[in-house]
Amino acid sequence: RDLSTDEKIAELLELGCERFDLPVGMLTRKREEAFEITKMRGSHPDLDEGTLTPPLTDNYCRRVVDTGSTVTVSDAGAAGWDGDALYHEFGLECYVGVQLTVDDNPYGTICFTDLSPRDVEFTESEETFLELMGQCVSYELERNHREAELEQKNDRLESFASMLAHELRNPVAIGQIYSQQLPDEADSEAVEYVTDAFDRIEDMVDVLLILTRGRDAISERIPVDLADVARTVWDTVESPDATLDTDLDRTIQADETYVRHLFRNLLENAVEHGGSDVTVTVGDLDDGFYVADDGAGIPPEDRDAVFDEGYTTAAGNGGTGLGLAFVEKLTDVYEWDVTVTESEAGGARFEFRNVT
Repeated sequence: RDLSTDEKIAELLELGCERFDLPVGMLTRKREEAFEITKMRGSHPDLDEGTLTPPLTDNYCRRVVDTGSTVTVSDAGAAGWDGDALYHEFGLECYVGVQLTVDDNPYGTICFTDLSPRDVEFTESEETFLELMGQCVSYELERNHREAELEQKNDRLESFASMLAHELRNPVAIGQIYSQQLPDEADSEAVEYVTDAFDRIEDMVDVLLILTRGRDAISERIPVDLADVARTVWDTVESPDATLDTDLDRTIQADETYVRHLFRNLLENAVEHGGSDVTVTVGDLDDGFYVADDGAGIPPEDRDAVFDEGYTTAAGNGGTGLGLAFVEKLTDVYEWDVTVTESEAGGARFEFRNVT
């Protein structure tokens, strides 16, 4: 069963109550001056979820955190623990607890207790059982903590990416407009370089948004002819000796801007790694399309890694390692499947399936 953390803890508390034959099980969290009961099984006249126990200097849970080990007492009064606040304020006659940790720091305890003394001492096997239970709960708490940290980092990254995209688009748009209005006597090659630079910045903004925002970056889907987009992108690829063959007739519902970026990354990647005279083929599959070349290909052991952000074999030529990461992210957004294999000519072949 796929249980939530709360459900798992509830089941562990129930299991512990049965195993130790004690009616109350609690998960506590160490606060600045007390322990807070965050989860509880069973009932007590004065204790419930949200209750703060007496100060850290005077309760059973404090002993657990201080020692970092399992603490047990079957008859607190007989053991001389009658000065403990949980004994004289809440009447807890027996107790067994173990420390929980998150990031190797004390988090709190998982413990079991009763208003009456226990007839027998806690055994070594019961202590081992509780320690294993503590490890399970600590693992769940640690996982939740890391997931929450990751979500916060992703939120901050998405916010930064959106801000950066907004700040870049306006000056880029202005630069593109002015570059188109330069006088005819201006250096045509320099103008081309400037225009291309602005276009590439705009492309990088779009790639950044997909990598950070995913589905939220996609605008309304429209019919997109894949062959037309591939040919349009090919016209911008600087490799006059390379050849593009298009053998597909497929129109999909997508954001044309991002489909154009997908083909740009794949076609430029083929030229960069396949050679200036490479032949690239864009063709049909039963449920999608492929982009293949007759270059050197990608070794089997590297075919998964090529989609990792930052992975590049062309860092010396300005490679960022984001192109194929963008390709995979876009396929995730559209719920396509992408795989890398070997083309019939021995080069690289990217297959996209489940494409609609």
